Amino acid sequence: MDGSSGVSSAAFTADLEAAQQIWTAPGVIEAAGSLVLLTYFAIPSLLAVRPIGGSLRSVVDGHRERDFLHAMLGLGERSEGGIGNPAVRARARSLAMKHRQYPGMRADHMDFIAGLLALSPLLLLDRDETADTAAYWRYMGRMMALLGCDRGSVDDTEKMCTGFVEAYAGASIDGHGLVAAFGVRHPESVRRAVPALFPPARRVVLESLG
Repeated sequence: MDGSSGVSSAAFTADLEAAQQIWTAPGVIEAAGSLVLLTYFAIPSLLAVRPIGGSLRSVVDGHRERDFLHAMLGLGERSEGGIGNPAVRARARSLAMKHRQYPGMRADHMDFIAGLLALSPLLLLDRDETADTAAYWRYMGRMMALLGCDRGSVDDTEKMCTGFVEAYAGASIDGHGLVAAFGVRHPESVRRAVPALFPPARRVVLESLG
C-alpha cells in the first residue's frame, strides 16, 4: 500500500482533520519542525547525505521543509485534501525518489526522517489531551507509506527513532554551525523544541547553542 487507497472516504477525511488539528495547535508546527531539523543537525551521517554540490545553509530557514509539510497536511493554497490530492501525492513521490538518489542515502535514513516528522508533534504535546491520536497516526502512516518509508505503531516508531539517534548522534563542524545559526533565527521554536529532543541529540544541540 502506498498511502493512496481510500483517500476519498469519510474515514480519510476524519483522519486528515485530526492531523490538521494536531499540527495547527498553537506553536506546534514551528516547534515540531525545529525538533526535526535540530535532530538532523545533530546526526553527522545524515548531514553527509546531500546532492552533489548541494549546500546545507538553505536548511536553516526551513522554508522548503515547511512548505512540504503544509502540502502534505492540506494547509497550502494549492494542496486542499493533503495526500488525498493527486498533485500532492505526485509531489511526495517525486521528492522521495529524488532523495533516495542522493549519494550515501540509505533506507533507514528515510525511515528515520519520515518517522521523526510524524512523531514530532506528539513529542511536544500531552498525548492524553491530544485529539484522536489514532486518527492522526493513520493519516501520518499513509504519508510515510507514500514516501516509501516503513511505518509501524507510535511506540514502534518512537523506539526506532530512539535507537537511530542513540546510534548516530554526535558533534560535527557542520552541525555546530547549523544549530547555532538556526538558534539565532528561530529562538522561540528552538526553546520549545529542545526539551523534547531525544537525549543524545539534545546534548549535541545544547553544546552548539552554548
